[in-house]
Amino acid sequence: MGYFRCTINALVAVAAGIGVPGPLALAEEPATEEPAAPATSVVALSRAEVASLVTQLGDEKYAVREAASEQLVRGNAAVVGHLRNHLQPDQPEINYRIIGVLAELRDSEDDATRSAALSALKQLTKSDDTTIAGRARESLFPPVVDEVDGLGGQAVIFGGLRNVELGGGGGITITGGTVRIGGRSQIVQSSLEDGVQTVVVHQGIGRKITMRIDEAGIDVRIYRRDEEGRPMRLVYQAIDEVDLQLNHPEGYKIYLDFKGYKGGTVMNGMPKD
Repeated sequence: MGYFRCTINALVAVAAGIGVPGPLALAEEPATEEPAAPATSVVALSRAEVASLVTQLGDEKYAVREAASEQLVRGNAAVVGHLRNHLQPDQPEINYRIIGVLAELRDSEDDATRSAALSALKQLTKSDDTTIAGRARESLFPPVVDEVDGLGGQAVIFGGLRNVELGGGGGITITGGTVRIGGRSQIVQSSLEDGVQTVVVHQGIGRKITMRIDEAGIDVRIYRRDEEGRPMRLVYQAIDEVDLQLNHPEGYKIYLDFKGYKGGTVMNGMPKD
């Protein structure tokens, strides 16, 4: 009974707020703190701060240049305007990095920053400085690194993924229950997802066309063989229809022929020349 009496007395003492020595004393639990809100990845930089960081973009030390770039890519929409004002024709390294920062800001989590960066890059493609214009254009479109040897490819046809060969006897050959269709025929695959339209065209004359349309602009590529049978590729990139029509009339014609395809696979005749 002595043990139970001691235990009961101790519990009463605890309930009454009286400290009890020994192992039965209950330690006060530390107050729990609310988890801190995650810091935003977008920061506001003043005009003076941007100017200082831009100067560091041209520093002789690589580590300094990299650190400045990393700080600038965390900037908000206001930073975009400040950066554009620092583009000058006699500073290639700084210009290169400024456009690189704008390209990264285009992927910002902040909608206003992303929109401002995209708009700035499109405007810079019209710069009188061809180096700046070219660098801005490169940042808007995927790099041209695809192979030109495979003029065929694959397409979902007859309910399955089939191999497609172009120009085989003046037409399209579909293997897997071999089917050959005429030289003026074509297979068009297209999709429209999340604001991105893609079109892939296999043409019986031995030509393959790819087209991508998104917020950055229009990317048209033509794959065929030259007169000596060597594979070649033509690339037409523009920020909008007007740019494509003025600067790439052949690409614009392709664009007009296929911009209406927005989902599915069809086999039909080629557009008239």
